[in-house]
Amino acid sequence: WVFFIYLFINNLTIMEKISKEQAIQEIQSLVFEHTFENKTTDEIEKDYPQLIKAVIDGKCVLGDKPTLELYKPITDDEGNVTTSIIEFKTRIKPLAMASLTKGVDMSKETYMAVILMNCHLSGLAKGLYNNLSKIDEKVVSQLCSIFL
Repeated sequence: WVFFIYLFINNLTIMEKISKEQAIQEIQSLVFEHTFENKTTDEIEKDYPQLIKAVIDGKCVLGDKPTLELYKPITDDEGNVTTSIIEFKTRIKPLAMASLTKGVDMSKETYMAVILMNCHLSGLAKGLYNNLSKIDEKVVSQLCSIFL
């Protein structure tokens, strides 16, 4: 039993790649870089809780090309992994935005517009986006919200 407890404790230590404070600082920098908003630590913790966890776990790496290793990779009908890592775009160019929102009534279909923009930023087709696990969808959504 002692050996299993030792392995469990070591796995917890290995899984946490950076501290919560470092993760929050990285997200604060990313938010400022893309929005010029100086968000407090409390605001970051409130607005991006799953993103913080993903950065701490080493699943999400921020920078010029943010990437996310999915907690639950997307599989096809046979169980083969089709998507396990997402590389994000950090902006939607004006003509792409016009194309994405064409035919969408922004006053009535805001959520659909956000999903379409998240698909564009994550590079996922709507069908793949729809197959994200609940936690992965939250991380993707929180990260994409910085770039909208």
